[in-house]
Amino acid sequence: MHEKIDTLRRFVETFLYQFINGANAERVSASRDLFYLFYETLAEHDVEFREEIGGHSPVWAKRAQMEECKVFIATQNALPVIKQLKVKGLEHHL
Repeated sequence: MHEKIDTLRRFVETFLYQFINGANAERVSASRDLFYLFYETLAEHDVEFREEIGGHSPVWAKRAQMEECKVFIATQNALPVIKQLKVKGLEHHL
């Protein structure tokens, strides 16, 4: 398993290692090239996809709001979270 996933080879090796060992497969890559390789491959093969907020914190916050709970969350990239959560006082960002 690789600490840094910046090539397709490292992605595949890390994915296979985690899949075989039943490990949590949530990982992050800062490689724009790798991201666009996946994005363009999906588009070339007409694979339908949609954008969703990800990570544990925003997903649980969204679920908590569905259960009518008051939610407090901090995030580095707030715009995708703001669009999917009911954020008071930030409606002008939408």
